[in-house]
Amino acid sequence: MKSDETFLRAQSEGEPKEEVDATIKMIGDRWLKSDASSEDVKDMAALYDLDELLSEFKNVKSPPARARQPPSTARMRSP
Repeated sequence: MKSDETFLRAQSEGEPKEEVDATIKMIGDRWLKSDASSEDVKDMAALYDLDELLSEFKNVKSPPARARQPPSTARMRSP
């Protein structure tokens, strides 16, 4: 996982500024490697799990946006 300063600050919201600044200085723009089953990173790992992400769309009943006809086109049809 690679984080930038904006992400790290957002994830550290509510933490003391000195600790957040030290974390950013230590981690910076580096890649971090961790076991995905680790309790510390389990929630973060879900962000990168494509199967998990796509599973949220399995029961969507609406058609894809590109298959819908724009309302203006539908009104232009002849009866």
